[in-house]
Amino acid sequence: MSPTQTTSTSYQHNRVIRIFEIARNTCAALGFYFAYQHYFQQEYLAALHSLILLLAIPLAGLTGLESILFSDATARSKGWAIGSPYQIQSGMNNLAIAITATMILFFKWDQYAELSILYVTLIFFSLSAINHAISFFKQPHKKIIHLTRLIFSSLMIVAALPIILKII
Repeated sequence: MSPTQTTSTSYQHNRVIRIFEIARNTCAALGFYFAYQHYFQQEYLAALHSLILLLAIPLAGLTGLESILFSDATARSKGWAIGSPYQIQSGMNNLAIAITATMILFFKWDQYAELSILYVTLIFFSLSAINHAISFFKQPHKKIIHLTRLIFSSLMIVAALPIILKII
């Protein structure tokens, strides 16, 4: 592959990674928007459904697909090692969360199953955000995405808590 092709491919992969990031953020924002539409009408279970459908499934699913299909570009965009089988394994774990969340909605399991998958999603992304923050402070070349992950994960927890507390 020529240097021009490599640069072009790298640029395309970076665009794809950016699209994944925008899609995740858009889904999360929509999830909370619809969840709070239901919340303010005291439809707490509908609010939870919105979080599963537009937060848990897209966050876990898109992250899983990105980690598996574009693992090198994703790692490169964060300044992490390329070619780690753990990244693929983590992607498969995220897909498992998304698939399980879809099954929970499809089979209409109760709110405790939904809460469980929401907890797993929020806890995973919070722990992942801590890992990103550590990377931000350790790496000589700071990548702002590491810090924004911590901020967005914290906001997700704060925004989800009122809905969770109405259900438990």
